Amino acid sequence: MRKIPILAAKKLGNTTAKYRWFAIAYLIMVFLIIPLTLIALSFNVYLFGIVVGFVLLLIFLVVMLNVLQRFIPDKLPAKLQTWEFLPKPMRSLSPYHSAGLKVSLFLRTKICKKPYQKVEGENLENDAEMETISRKDGV
Repeated sequence: MRKIPILAAKKLGNTTAKYRWFAIAYLIMVFLIIPLTLIALSFNVYLFGIVVGFVLLLIFLVVMLNVLQRFIPDKLPAKLQTWEFLPKPMRSLSPYHSAGLKVSLFLRTKICKKPYQKVEGENLENDAEMETISRKDGV
């Protein structure tokens, strides 16, 4: 039972190491958006039941497909053997990476008043673009 939270923490840590903006997005989602949504849905119990049921069904289907892909992929249709059938924004954070970097840059330069500097070991795809944006903003 201890393995589940440890594996989840490792996965979140690896994701945050790759996409530095993910930590802020995760905190906003978990401690602001989801609780406010659940509070809003709790005013309509019928709708709350439908939404929670849909989310649980979706989680169940994703877990089942992961299990089937891992243990008996040859029994699945060719399309379902990998997650490639989904559009890229639904299976990867990379499409959101440039937007996350821009928000991070804005917060760093406008609110914290710090110029953009690449951190050693940071893997940014849009370094030149970030420096260009930073120079345009007069930072």
